[in-house]
Amino acid sequence: MTINDYKITFKNCKNNHTFSNILFNEFKDFQIINESKIDCSICKNNKNETSNNKFYKCCKCNMNLCPLCKLNHEKKYKDENHIRL
Repeated sequence: MTINDYKITFKNCKNNHTFSNILFNEFKDFQIINESKIDCSICKNNKNETSNNKFYKCCKCNMNLCPLCKLNHEKKYKDENHIRL
């Protein structure tokens, strides 16, 4: 992270993301995730459409999963080491 002229730049994170020229007063809004843009990788349902807005992530497959698809995914890969959050 670097700060120059009241602007923040993030680079070289573990996922190779780079974000530049974020003003101090915009930093709080920058961290807000627009959940309406998160879709299930399998059925394409939106996170806002699920019960209690719950979603999961399979870290091995790097998939976003709604609750129903999560159950099916767990059944399919029950013998493999899939990690869910």
